[in-house]
Order: sequence, then C-alpha cells, then structure tokens
Amino acid sequence: MDFTKKVLLSALLVFMRMLFGTEASAQKAVESLPGVVLAEFPQGRKFSEVHNLGMFSNLDSVSKQGWLSLGLDAMGNRDFFGLGGFAGFSYLTENRLVSIRLSNNERISMAEPALNGGIPGGQAYRVTSITEVSALYGFAKKYEWLLVSFSTGAGFVTGKESNKKIERSFTTIGLPFDVQILVRPFPVLGVGVIGSVNLNSKTTFTSFMFGLQFGRLK
Repeated sequence: MDFTKKVLLSALLVFMRMLFGTEASAQKAVESLPGVVLAEFPQGRKFSEVHNLGMFSNLDSVSKQGWLSLGLDAMGNRDFFGLGGFAGFSYLTENRLVSIRLSNNERISMAEPALNGGIPGGQAYRVTSITEVSALYGFAKKYEWLLVSFSTGAGFVTGKESNKKIERSFTTIGLPFDVQILVRPFPVLGVGVIGSVNLNSKTTFTSFMFGLQFGRLK
C-alpha cells in the first residue's frame, strides 16, 4: 500500500476511534464503509500495527474528560451589575479544552438614567439584562485534585436596555477570555470558579461564576 493511502486510512481510523471509543469498533465501522477496500491488510492484524505510524494505537492512552457545569453568575461593568446563572459543557483531551457556555443575568437595581448628552428631558438607555452564548478553546494544566485553564473564542451577546419609558433589545458579537480553576476531589463531581471578560462593541463586561461540575473529571 502506498504511503498516501496509509495516511488517509490512519486519519479515518483516528476519527472513528474517537467516535466509537474502541479500536475494534472503529476497525469494524471502517470495513463496513462503501467503497473501502482493505484487502492489503493481513487477516487478523490491527490497522495500527500494519500502518506502524503510531498515531492510532497511541489514542488508547490519551486522557479524555467531559463534564457539565451549573452554577451562579455575577456580571457587571461600570453601568451594570446583574446576578443570574450559567450552564456549560467542557471536553478535555490531554491539555486541550473545548467549552460551550450559556449565561443569563438580570440587573438587580435600576439606577436613575443619566441625561442623554445633556439634552433636557432626554434619558440614556441602561442595560437591564444580558445573555451570553460562547464557544471557547484553550489549554489546561492538570494536577491531582486541581485543573487550571485559560480559554478564548467567540461569543453571541444579546440583552435588553431601557430608559424607564422604552425597552429595546440589542445583539452583538463578543470576544470572551476565561480563566478557570476547578477542584475535583471525586472522579465525577467537582467545584469550580470561572473569571471571564467579554469584549464587545455594546457593553463589555466581566463575569465571576461559581458552580458544580458533573461528569468524567479524572
């Protein structure tokens, strides 16, 4: 078999191994694909052994973890302070962390709106609620009971603002930066804090999240 075909089949097997969880299941799935002819592989031999590329068999030793996060969120900037909650999912492979997160915060007090540009009778709009949906990618450092990570990505920010007479909605794109500290004394349960900054054109804000993590943590 030429080298190009070996590399392509190896890449396919890597994907199938991650999808199905075991090498045996991945090998069976690849053999069942239409148009895939694997006569070049000796009977009873693993594809990873035949390829001798190392990339497939090494996946069995790769550490993979995933968990669901639920908790409280405090969000604010100089004009807004709100409380709410967040939910998220994280997937960790070795030291690479992929996360998605949804958070929602409502203003806990409505200060008197300032004059809009000094125009008599004009009132500025104040943000009353913020919802953030973010997808993040970053790197994590694992210790026995502790995980520390830094991530960034892209976020979708929507919310409402009011001048006490009119309420309107807004939507913008944000750039989130997260720092997470996760304490994981148990294999399936942990507790963590997340500090986050979301840079956007409408209302850049900082969040502090505290929550529980459920899933495969070790």
